[in-house]
Amino acid sequence: MATQQRSIDTYIKSAYTQSGRWAKQTQFKAEVIQYCRGIQSSNVASSMMMSSKSTKVIIIGAPGIGKTSLLLRYCQDSFESNYKSTIGVDFEVEKCSVLGQSLTLQLWDTAGAERFKGVTTSYFRGANVVVLVFDLTQHDETLEKTKEWLLEARESCANEFELFLVGTKRDAVSEHRFESMMPTVLHYASMHDAELWITSAKTGDNVAELFQRIAIISMENLVMKELSRLRKDEIARQVQLEKSTLIRIKVEDKSSSIDRRRECCLR
Repeated sequence: MATQQRSIDTYIKSAYTQSGRWAKQTQFKAEVIQYCRGIQSSNVASSMMMSSKSTKVIIIGAPGIGKTSLLLRYCQDSFESNYKSTIGVDFEVEKCSVLGQSLTLQLWDTAGAERFKGVTTSYFRGANVVVLVFDLTQHDETLEKTKEWLLEARESCANEFELFLVGTKRDAVSEHRFESMMPTVLHYASMHDAELWITSAKTGDNVAELFQRIAIISMENLVMKELSRLRKDEIARQVQLEKSTLIRIKVEDKSSSIDRRRECCLR
């Protein structure tokens, strides 16, 4: 596990994202910047702003397509041509800082072999981000396989999650072949509202950027959820305050009425 904390201060996005709710966003939301930078406001308490946050990321797909290589490149900045397939589930923790706010990425590398599916899917629960991986050198077969894995993820996760479609081994595919497959890949990503990334663990192309993007979206979701909760708490507090004020006014009015009646009786 890496111990060095990565710092993310620049908003990045995939060059291939053409649709989905993140497609048009080109910078951090203003309220997210305010929260992460620690600027005081009526809705955000400084103690809340400094709390560490975490997100669960599961990496799924067929066996032998480069899921573990993605993690090795990102976490250890290394690449191995020959490695054994993952047995069950591997786990990595990466710490980063998004706009100065700490975030822990819990990265779950799952085995793609059918015999381990019963074990791996049990770790899907509670995932905030699903990274759906396919192999560009076998894009027809492995892209088709992602449908099964995506179904498993949706059946196992009660909560909503962000979806990334990641093509691996870009270095092993010619430009002509890559361009010919892209319409199919882009259509698939759009159909499932997934953000598309094209990577190479061998060269490192787009690997760090992919996980930076995951961190950015995760932080935005966590901050917006926290701000929503704080606003609801503030509304509830205001309602309670108004009720208390109304009760106090009624009590004061009743006391004034009693005092007036007493004055009349004494005359």
